[in-house]
Amino acid sequence: MRGLLLLLVLFMTSSSRSSEYTISGVIKNYDSNEIIFNPTDNNSVEDVTIKLAKDGSFSYSCVINKDDYGYIKVPGKAYFSLICIGGTSNHIVADAASGWPVITGDLEAAYTFQKMADSIINQESVSYNSFKELKESLAQIKDSLRELSLPIFHGDFTKLHQKYIEEGILYRSMVKYDEILRRGGLEPDSDDAYNDYMEALSITSAFTANKYIYWKEWCITRDVKKQSTQRMLQTAKNRITDKDLLEKISISFLTTFFSKCDDNLDAVYEEALPLMISEKRKSWLNSKYEANKKLLSDSSALDCMLENIGGKKIKLSDLFGKILFIDVWATWCGPCCKEIPYMEKMAKYFALDNRIEFVSISVDKNRDKWVQQLQADKPEWKQFINSEFTSIYGIVGIPCFILIDKNGKILDRSAPRPSDKNFISYIEEYLNKNT
Repeated sequence: MRGLLLLLVLFMTSSSRSSEYTISGVIKNYDSNEIIFNPTDNNSVEDVTIKLAKDGSFSYSCVINKDDYGYIKVPGKAYFSLICIGGTSNHIVADAASGWPVITGDLEAAYTFQKMADSIINQESVSYNSFKELKESLAQIKDSLRELSLPIFHGDFTKLHQKYIEEGILYRSMVKYDEILRRGGLEPDSDDAYNDYMEALSITSAFTANKYIYWKEWCITRDVKKQSTQRMLQTAKNRITDKDLLEKISISFLTTFFSKCDDNLDAVYEEALPLMISEKRKSWLNSKYEANKKLLSDSSALDCMLENIGGKKIKLSDLFGKILFIDVWATWCGPCCKEIPYMEKMAKYFALDNRIEFVSISVDKNRDKWVQQLQADKPEWKQFINSEFTSIYGIVGIPCFILIDKNGKILDRSAPRPSDKNFISYIEEYLNKNT
């Protein structure tokens, strides 16, 4: 610990420093050649795309006008939080598969200190009988960490570090007690102290906004499967005063909603439109609304071109005549690949039933990767590729499963995964209804 303190003192007590921030490193086990960097996590700065060399290495420098916490995103793989301070040079070695980075350089000691702070704040061995007890314990932890950090940090980074501790305590207060309630089978509003805490919460970030709104919805429905996007937007409008934050939170709810849109589309659209303050977001909402109007149950499936492994092209409509269970996936999508054995099992289970066809559509942009995986897996059900399929169908996340009837009408645009324990009965129910 003494060595850690010395390193931090040496760095933090430098009398002057430039505003240039440098991050370099290596991303292992990642097939693409791009990562995303942002020197702040509050959406005030546009993301920067950084190109990777063939060995996964990179180097990037920028001017930091205000010290903050930023991030590196490895699309579809991992997210790494960064301390972004002008005048520092930092090096990250990260495995995109495991998600555990090693960060060295000028801020190595600061990362070490914050890792220690995280372990103290998030200690799992302690149990609490009430929210009051949890809050008192976290207040003591906060004071201890503050006392420990005072001799080390100074200047702008003192505020940044204290913000980190405050947010860590806030996160722990809500997440830990939320876990206690769920594990104990207790109602979300069963503790008056917790209720008062949540209602008095200052909503100034996406985290606090989400936690409050989902908690409020839990109190109303008592069932996460009965959440109402329209009501959540109303709660957001009533509780969030920052219009930029309100728009951001609304977009997150709408993105989830549009991924499994239901017949409440018009009501949600009308609730959301006044919350969009930028023309870009209004245009996004309008385009999603128009696209989803075409994808509600009993709408005609949007036709598009598909290509098989041999390069032959057909239309989606060429497959009509049977119920189609469509698996939308990509080779780089971990959850998608985990469904492959279950997809194979279900395709075999229904192989002799000529009323249904199992079809996988890859959205890979790298056709060679797709071909390589098919050659390795040797799937026995139909395989096609169309990198624009998610855009055509307004799909915001994969894997996604769509059920289409024999006449090309959409039955379910958010069908269960093949790994779902009720999958067979789900398919059989539709077969009995629609054949």
